[in-house]
Amino acid sequence: MRSIRHAPTLILCACLFTVPGLAQATEPSLTADMAVAQAWTHSPELSAIQEEITGLEQAAEQLPLLANPMLELEAATGNLTGSRDERTAGIALSQELPLSAAATRRRAVARAEAEVARLQLEGRKRSLADEVRRAWGAAALASQRLELLRNQSVLAERLLTIARERFAAGDLPEFEVQLADLDRRRQLLRETEQLAELTRAQRQLALLLGLADGQQ
Repeated sequence: MRSIRHAPTLILCACLFTVPGLAQATEPSLTADMAVAQAWTHSPELSAIQEEITGLEQAAEQLPLLANPMLELEAATGNLTGSRDERTAGIALSQELPLSAAATRRRAVARAEAEVARLQLEGRKRSLADEVRRAWGAAALASQRLELLRNQSVLAERLLTIARERFAAGDLPEFEVQLADLDRRRQLLRETEQLAELTRAQRQLALLLGLADGQQ
């Protein structure tokens, strides 16, 4: 009787080594690096910071510089004074100089603010990359766990079928069939719970990637 009670366990162990792909990890179609790149591209926050940097850089370049110097030429004759031999000529060079260095200071401030925004952008990109990699890892792990549970559900279904056949042949008590059926139901419940966990992980990753409404 003891050997009969352990028969389903022995069958389960044998099936574990015969199910194709049970120990193989499923390779995701979206790599972590691809996910990070997509999150950077679709992040409204990063786009806003980049626009701020561009605006500050343009402002620094467009601030007024010194005006171009002006060259003035002047010539006169003695016709007006009655002296035909009188000749005069003058050359003047003028340069407008600002009374203060306000423009220079504004340009320096704009460039400094652009550099601060650039550092902020790099820091936010690193932070977002960490979030995406964690979310991607959680989704990948949940997917692998779901695949394992599905394989285990298939095994539980096989064990139940075998138990019913042996019960019909008189080789197994009805109690063992009930245990096999209970194990199958528990396995299906675990699979359903893991599917919900995978859905949550994929939705979180989709939000970070900028997909509309958390599209997976």
